[in-house]
Amino acid sequence: MTCVSFFKRNGKYESVSVSGHSGYAESGSDIVCAAVSSSVNLAQRILDNSSSPYDVSADEKAAIVTIKVTDDAVSQTVLRSLED
Repeated sequence: MTCVSFFKRNGKYESVSVSGHSGYAESGSDIVCAAVSSSVNLAQRILDNSSSPYDVSADEKAAIVTIKVTDDAVSQTVLRSLED
């Protein structure tokens, strides 16, 4: 099962962590995992092209990606959009 956790402090996003596999279909043809991966990748690319500082860590064996952000407007908007 895919687990997406958003972490906030005082109403501001601090990070998002995505882990696991959806189990919708076999590895390599799972459209749910593809959609989640694409969304997280897009969020990271938007942050890459902004001046917002962020940190990303990935553990491919455990299937975990974590993006830590600051409280600037771009970072907050990106994580809010990912959560929506």
